[in-house]
Amino acid sequence: MKATYTTDYFSTEFKIIIGITILVGGFFIVHLGYNPIWHVFLALLLGVIASTKYELSVDSNAKTIIDATKVLGLYLKKREFNYNLLKAISLEKENERYTANTRSRSRQVEFNMYTASIITDKEEVEIFTSSNYKSFSEKLKQFANELNLDIQRSF
Repeated sequence: MKATYTTDYFSTEFKIIIGITILVGGFFIVHLGYNPIWHVFLALLLGVIASTKYELSVDSNAKTIIDATKVLGLYLKKREFNYNLLKAISLEKENERYTANTRSRSRQVEFNMYTASIITDKEEVEIFTSSNYKSFSEKLKQFANELNLDIQRSF
């Protein structure tokens, strides 16, 4: 059995802003008479940004965990972990804070970061990190159900 989680590396808002910027830039390149090779460069840049994905797959038959980043369908960074037994998924909550300074005042910003890791017989592999607990817990429950693992909360 193989459980796979895939998500875009860049946010949708970022992709939209870059797409609009590249379209406007392409218009100005044509209007100002620059070399058309810049269109190829801009199209390639847009393709890289649009296709970059994070992929995590756990294969129970091969007993491997693959943590990878893909660009244009090719692996950019790939880590592979072997295991004999999947024990559980651990969930940790970490309170983060920083000081936000503006011209008029300074204030303390606090938020929680949630991190999920797969515990195997050999090591612990981090799989998800998010500050939004609702979407994070939905993804985590679905992934745990696919792997038939329990979730151990530390908070």
